[in-house]
Amino acid sequence: MKHIPWNDLYLVGHELIDLQHKKLFEIAERMYVLILERRLDAQELKHIIADLSDYAKYHFSCEEMLMQEVQFPFIRSHRQQHIKINERVAATIQDFENGIDIDIEQLYLFLVHWLVDHITLMDKQIAMYIQKLQ
Repeated sequence: MKHIPWNDLYLVGHELIDLQHKKLFEIAERMYVLILERRLDAQELKHIIADLSDYAKYHFSCEEMLMQEVQFPFIRSHRQQHIKINERVAATIQDFENGIDIDIEQLYLFLVHWLVDHITLMDKQIAMYIQKLQ
């Protein structure tokens, strides 16, 4: 399985958002370590998924407040992307709580690919928009 760690190419140029993106990658890294060590501990996975859910909601809230503050013109579509990831994570938590086996490798790959795509394709637009305002 391919490891996709944090890379400074993902920096958007907004200190708070960059720190939060790094934190999301740190949570994904914890999941990767479980996979790598073949130590698929259910309790630890539950904590990682809960941390992911909680921190993603916090991050999305911060990002949306920033977009509102600067009157980012694409806030609606950006918010829709946030809703989709929140729904996916919530569905994973529900499956986990219902005893459905979770493919942790697929979850990890989904998470990091979503992060990379979302940061490079959408979040960088916010930073560029803010830079133009200054």
